[in-house]
Amino acid sequence: MLDEDATNQALTASSDAARRRLGLAVLLFSAVFFGLNNNLARLSYDHGTNVLTLLTIRTIVAIVAIGLYVTWFRLWRRFGRADMPAFAAASLTFAVGSLLLLESFRLMPVSLAVLFFYLFPIMVALIYLALGEERLTTIGWVGVFAAFCGLALALDVFEGFDLSLLGIVLSLGAASCIALNIVSSHRLMQRYPGILVTFWLMVVSQIIFAIGMVAVTGIALPTAGTGVLIFSSAVIAGPIALISFFVGLSMAGGTRTALVMNSEPVTTMLFAVAILGETLGWLQYTGAAIVIASIVLVNLAERRRATTGAEPRERRR
Repeated sequence: MLDEDATNQALTASSDAARRRLGLAVLLFSAVFFGLNNNLARLSYDHGTNVLTLLTIRTIVAIVAIGLYVTWFRLWRRFGRADMPAFAAASLTFAVGSLLLLESFRLMPVSLAVLFFYLFPIMVALIYLALGEERLTTIGWVGVFAAFCGLALALDVFEGFDLSLLGIVLSLGAASCIALNIVSSHRLMQRYPGILVTFWLMVVSQIIFAIGMVAVTGIALPTAGTGVLIFSSAVIAGPIALISFFVGLSMAGGTRTALVMNSEPVTTMLFAVAILGETLGWLQYTGAAIVIASIVLVNLAERRRATTGAEPRERRR
């Protein structure tokens, strides 16, 4: 009997480990598609489209894809009235953050824009610190300090500041908005499935994007065959990345997800070199590596706090 119980426990542990490994593979797939999506968005601008047109159509595709996912897994829920203020704040910051990030791609190298944007996990930690809901460990503070040192190198400040200041402001603004989105949607994601919350955030964002497109920029679709192919790939890559992210999250868990998704800036940089022909100096690549390592360090500090009894906070895109 004891041997049978031990065998069952071993099989369960092996199954769980296999599930986690598959989840990690799915998350790496997601990170690759997020990096591809970032670069395809930038390339689409060169073929006649604009930010609001791309966001509007891409969000429609995402709403349909995620809606099918939510329906398949029967995740539909209604938000209560008490959740409306948090939902309104989360929706606005989600829409503005998405807009600022894609706009920053027009003004600076995509790899550096995403590097700035990926400071949002550190910003989330600092926001919770300011609200008195969390405290950073010594490792966490070291990570924050190292991240800013890495940014200094990535900007090549010791050789001359020649990047677009507006691009930097937009990418940092996008990171701030997404950090605020995570904080404001935290309660919603505790009470409702995360992908359901994301679905409704996208619905509201779609309304904002569509109004902005019609009222401000107008519809700008590419006409040439190559432009249409790039644009179509851009509006498809985003939803693929997002859905695979949530599938991987459900299989690997929040902590592992946060660590694996730190590979997104790396995939973005690799695609920027391959697709856009971007080239950075060794100092900038060194700074980028320090920033990414710092983000991993902050996430590891959270994991350490979680394993010592503090309540963990899951991070979602």
